[in-house]
Amino acid sequence: MRTATDSAVAARRVTEMLEHGVDVALQPIIDLDRGEVVSVEALARFSDGRSPDEWFAEAASVGLNQALELAAVRSALGRLGELPAGTRLAVNVSAATAASPELAELLDGVPAGRVVLEITEHVAVADYVALAGALEGLRARGVHIAVDDAGAGFASMRHVLRLHPDVVKLDISLVRGIDADPAHRALVSALVSFARETHTSLVAEGIETAAELEAARALGVGCAQGFHLGRPEQERRTGWNVSLPRRKPVIRPGAVGRFVRPAAALMAAALAWPGIVAVAGLDRSGADVPVERPPATAPREDPGGSASSAATTRRPATVRTSAPVHKAPPAPAPAASTGTAGSEPTNGTGPVAGTVNTVLDVTDEALGAVGGVVNAVDQTVGSLLGGVLGARNR
Repeated sequence: MRTATDSAVAARRVTEMLEHGVDVALQPIIDLDRGEVVSVEALARFSDGRSPDEWFAEAASVGLNQALELAAVRSALGRLGELPAGTRLAVNVSAATAASPELAELLDGVPAGRVVLEITEHVAVADYVALAGALEGLRARGVHIAVDDAGAGFASMRHVLRLHPDVVKLDISLVRGIDADPAHRALVSALVSFARETHTSLVAEGIETAAELEAARALGVGCAQGFHLGRPEQERRTGWNVSLPRRKPVIRPGAVGRFVRPAAALMAAALAWPGIVAVAGLDRSGADVPVERPPATAPREDPGGSASSAATTRRPATVRTSAPVHKAPPAPAPAASTGTAGSEPTNGTGPVAGTVNTVLDVTDEALGAVGGVVNAVDQTVGSLLGGVLGARNR
């Protein structure tokens, strides 16, 4: 248990640190498509060698946590002019400090569009409505809001859902070993989908190996930081950009399926088009073009009662062209047995009915060809996609 003497000593130590000022180190955040630095995170550093977590915990124990946070933000903003134009500066603050008027005042006169506030989860948020209102005021000035350490605890995910941040930073506990842990990959993949649906930028923290970097890129994570990409340094370097290979596309079966069938249908229609053109009379070769069709089968009952098939041969259909062809007038068709003399045939054997039947037959054959090609292409693509996904999972 902390005694009054301990508290007094801690308060004096924190106060002296505030008078001395807080140093900051800058760590790059890399765009995983371009390999370029898009922002840097300012991390507090203390001259006595104690970790920032120890210092901020001690400050919180004596009610000086907000003062220490503001001191770190002040030092970080002083480094903004060292960064290339367009590069953003990310600073860590608690929810209480983010909603404080002191922080809003500290941001006066600063190009707010280049500032990212990373909300930590060290202290529970008592009033999300008030916090969201304060953050909206900062957003109106151009400040970007990020939720830090997402996935490390329940509070961070509540921050994500209640504060609608511009940036979500994946905690190092999710990223470490992601190349070898299917559960971590599945969770990060879900957060990638969430970020895409909510138009949120995703940053993977703690990338320490090339394998982790490649796994994060393959899952579609947009940005990353970690020792493998650049260590925190108190003196800014210009060599932070990294050379990255082209990102491999993320294959999503649902998305591919939306394109396979339309493409296959167009291909099949193109293959069947000559037959449709011929039947429609669009051929302009200058002569009648006979179109051969295979014999159709009609069911027939034999005397024994079993069903069999009898082949009936059709005459080649003649397609009219633009070239005039002199032919003898056709012989008058015999009247149907059920009709009256001189009336149009009603049994489907007249010239009009024959032309209609011809068009319908060829159309049926063309549609059958389209369906067959669509199914064949769909099955082939499905097999290839299954093989690719299976190979990637191995």
